[in-house]
Amino acid sequence: MHFHLKPEGIEKQAKRRGQGDPFLLTPTNSIHEISMSTSMSVEEITQPIMHVSHASAVVLHGDKLFFFGGYNQDGNAATTSIISFDGNNWKSEGNMNYARANASAVTLQEEIYVFCGESNGSYIRKTEIFSGGQCVEDQQIQSGYDRKCAATVAVGDNAFTIGGLYRYQTYTTYGNYTYIDKVQHNTTRIDIRNRQKFDGHNLNEGRHSFGTSMVGSKIFVCGGLNAKSQPVNSIEVLDTTNINNNTPWTILQQNPPCQLGQTSALLFGDDQMLVLGE
Repeated sequence: MHFHLKPEGIEKQAKRRGQGDPFLLTPTNSIHEISMSTSMSVEEITQPIMHVSHASAVVLHGDKLFFFGGYNQDGNAATTSIISFDGNNWKSEGNMNYARANASAVTLQEEIYVFCGESNGSYIRKTEIFSGGQCVEDQQIQSGYDRKCAATVAVGDNAFTIGGLYRYQTYTTYGNYTYIDKVQHNTTRIDIRNRQKFDGHNLNEGRHSFGTSMVGSKIFVCGGLNAKSQPVNSIEVLDTTNINNNTPWTILQQNPPCQLGQTSALLFGDDQMLVLGE
């Protein structure tokens, strides 16, 4: 789905280097390139020489894509792997301290921060920093919530971790128990420079597996799934211009022409956003 955003209040974006063709990791363990021409062609450009899970935390760092964790080839256990792709070559970059899948990652101050995720039935609240080819745990800025399939967005020296999914245990009659999935509504902001953590306003609609895009000082959240794996057909926006004012989320659009479901989103040009979904 292609959105042309209203330019009012959106400052002109910095010119991007290179061709601007985004890469898309697919569940079939291949990388596709999307050409932003009028034909919107999609071309498979590579098959990884090693296993790369679609449940990895993916982040662009310098001129490489990094893939943190995910599931093993059997899909039944989280991994610690760190793999990079520079558009031509695949490389193993080492391992995290904790196996995790469905985590999120961002680049801040020339380092990569990895947040949250799940590890073989449990949730990871520990934050890891990848710097100089090694991962170290940052005990001061751990997540305060269980969540997987969330999103983390970098804004200046701040990391916003948004939404996600968690499972909790509830007891039934006769001493039995069952597990129930719930979506997170909360937004956590971590100031990397001052090592402080803040809880922001909740999303209007809790969601996981959604797309995010940063347009100027605004964070856009697109689609996603609710706790019952049903599409959340709305787009919300958070204005971070006055980052300490704890501005609430605003619903920008409800019931778009297509069901969004599991999505990813990317910005191209100054005021256009492409939402990719199932």
